[in-house]
Amino acid sequence: MRLWKSLVFASCAALALAAACATPSEGVPSCSPANCAGCCSERGVCEPGIAEGACGAAGAACSVCASAEQCTSGACGPRSGTTGGEVGEATGTEGTSGGTTTDGGAMTDGGTSSSGGVSDAGPDASAGCAEPLDCPLDAWCSAATKTCVACLPPVETLTFTSSTVMLRSTTVGQPNQVGAACTAAAAAAPERSYAVTVPPGSAQPLTVVVTPDDGLAYVPTVSITSSCPNDATLACSTGNLGSLGLLSLARPVGVSTGDLAPGTYTAIVDGAVTSGSYRLDARLGKPTNETCGTARPIELSTAQVDNSIVESTMLASNDVTSLGAGCIASDAKVGGGDLVFSFTAPTARDYTLWIAPSLGYDVSVVRLTGTCDASKCAQVIDEETTGKLEVKTFPMAAGETTWFVVDGFSAAPNAATGRGYFRMMVR
Repeated sequence: MRLWKSLVFASCAALALAAACATPSEGVPSCSPANCAGCCSERGVCEPGIAEGACGAAGAACSVCASAEQCTSGACGPRSGTTGGEVGEATGTEGTSGGTTTDGGAMTDGGTSSSGGVSDAGPDASAGCAEPLDCPLDAWCSAATKTCVACLPPVETLTFTSSTVMLRSTTVGQPNQVGAACTAAAAAAPERSYAVTVPPGSAQPLTVVVTPDDGLAYVPTVSITSSCPNDATLACSTGNLGSLGLLSLARPVGVSTGDLAPGTYTAIVDGAVTSGSYRLDARLGKPTNETCGTARPIELSTAQVDNSIVESTMLASNDVTSLGAGCIASDAKVGGGDLVFSFTAPTARDYTLWIAPSLGYDVSVVRLTGTCDASKCAQVIDEETTGKLEVKTFPMAAGETTWFVVDGFSAAPNAATGRGYFRMMVR
């Protein structure tokens, strides 16, 4: 089966940490080094410049970091702690430890003692250090103080069912022990950490998405580290204040890593200054609903029951690349990664699709009726710009099924606006 895609009305979105933009008729210049502290997207929008999909600083063009890279201080670079190496045996009067490192960079065994000595786990947790290997197994080398800092144990363990997990929790009342690499504001807010285990076998990517219950009061920050929560950050993202639409759907904040070797990692939910309650969705591996044959069903949400889905197109392939005659729109509407969802109406009436994207994500939705193919394209839903809520109401007969291809506007291949995190529901 081949799906087809569509049009675009570019407009400006005011983003936190970015300069305001306007239409040419307003006489305001487009994104440039003169008015943007972050980076400029291909649509002339000033992005914060801290995301892997839109990395940059000083008004330069946004870059898309490779899967093995992270965005740090506006530049793509190797992810910290992603490669290890061998640690040789040491000899001497006391005989220090040897061993090997895992992909996360932490030493995995105690080594062997030299002749006439005793094995030693390593320096004291309070000792000075220049790199992680200078510290014992349960400590990390602080870049700020150059001393070994004891690892903070995760508060909870994420238990995955069929590679996914969803829970609700809060950072209210939690300790404030670590910050976040992508925002200094997180140093002033409490956090909650979760242990995540990549099981033995092949390496897998990890996606964690946090949606605040009140987007007007709590801005979450999400980061991934090794098994030590105060270890170097592998991925980090933050949002901004804002409630989207009449249902007050808050904007989700998420991170996706490259392939992680089997082992234990830590997901940390922090906040930009404040604490708050949230919904957390996580996935090990890539989404499986990239075709009509694997479409993920959406259940009806009501005022009493929230059946919304939180997902990400960050790791999805760009399977849908053009639109046919059924939908009159430009192919840029479907230039990002895409996932397929289905909804079957329980009764005959009007239904409304709500989809709230993450900051910087220009989400678009292709709605198909009758069958999941290009000739049955009913409409392309993309009336807003980056980070803005999309809402569309449509009539359905009892028992009728419609399909939603969640995609993203991308004027150039793999542009940052074409991929992101989202929360969607049908009411």
